[in-house]
Amino acid sequence: MFGVSNRDKFRGMIADLLNEGNLLNYQGGDSSSNRWLIGFEGDKVIVLLEADDYDPFMNLEKLYSVVKKKGYARKAMSLIVNSADKWDVDLELDVVPFNYSLIDGKRDTNDIMDVNSLERFYGKYGFEKNNFDGIIYLHRISRRNKS
Repeated sequence: MFGVSNRDKFRGMIADLLNEGNLLNYQGGDSSSNRWLIGFEGDKVIVLLEADDYDPFMNLEKLYSVVKKKGYARKAMSLIVNSADKWDVDLELDVVPFNYSLIDGKRDTNDIMDVNSLERFYGKYGFEKNNFDGIIYLHRISRRNKS
């Protein structure tokens, strides 16, 4: 999408995702930095996306499955990467296992994926490991940018 600003791409992607999900919280407004907390699959999966209009990557900050091992996180990831490809949005994330519930803040020890399992999970959606200044990130370049 040559000539389309990051801001327009990010908002187009979010609009697509909100057609499939439920906006639980939003922080931003007129500033360049925005955060969207979106529930998918009847809020069984909670996703936090962050975008700064001056950063070429949208950050997938959190993906938390309230109901484990039912495929809800896979469905949410498919929606996210398909919309990212449609809007030519590159994604990044830090691989950090959850040790608490996003719902009630209590310790969540049931079926928590470790770092290697998370890297494999995100790898299925085109994320690749990168080391930037000693910090490990996973990046996913939009399929539009790869062609």
